[in-house]
Amino acid sequence: MTRILPQICTFLRYCTLPLLVILAACNDSASTERILTSDGQVIIVPKDEIYYPEEADFLTNLNPVVIQRKNLKAGEIMPVATDSVYGYDRTESIDWHKAKFGKWAEKYGYRSDVCYLVSTMALFKDVPVDGNHFILQGNYSPFDSDSIGLNINTSKRGFIVDMNNHAGFMQMSTVLRYVGYDIDGNAVKQTVPKIDIDKCKWKYEIYDKRDLPQE
Repeated sequence: MTRILPQICTFLRYCTLPLLVILAACNDSASTERILTSDGQVIIVPKDEIYYPEEADFLTNLNPVVIQRKNLKAGEIMPVATDSVYGYDRTESIDWHKAKFGKWAEKYGYRSDVCYLVSTMALFKDVPVDGNHFILQGNYSPFDSDSIGLNINTSKRGFIVDMNNHAGFMQMSTVLRYVGYDIDGNAVKQTVPKIDIDKCKWKYEIYDKRDLPQE
């Protein structure tokens, strides 16, 4: 009997491992669902819907896709140049979930009685910058502010800059809400704010680090 007990314990230990995995998978599937879209994508979302009564609710408290780094402050120094580039180098989307909207969404063509699959999308753009300079967001007028997404730190139109220089490049990033599909998987594929991401306009100012006040 003494010899049999360790064998029984070992048997039970290895038998319970698959059971724990199955239970974890069941718990996960109980709170999420898989939706097959019309273009063949499989999106996993929580079963609960989120209601956004106002547009401001939809565009704040975005889950960060990018690391929020504090920008250098130019202070009183003047930029040595200004420039702009268009488009994006890559995108990333996270936080897919089901959403319903208030009446505000009708201006975008969405219906308040339809559930949509939405995510947070980030656009990234790399700009060549040498080690003696850095860049900050430039000024957007009311006439061109609709050409950029949101600054994740402020939820206002604009972008943030990763102040680390990566092999001669600095990275700009802006975020948007992305309405990908309706609940039946039919493609919508629009951003809020609504912009043509291929024509996304990054207006930036170039500063010389050597002009910064010495601490």
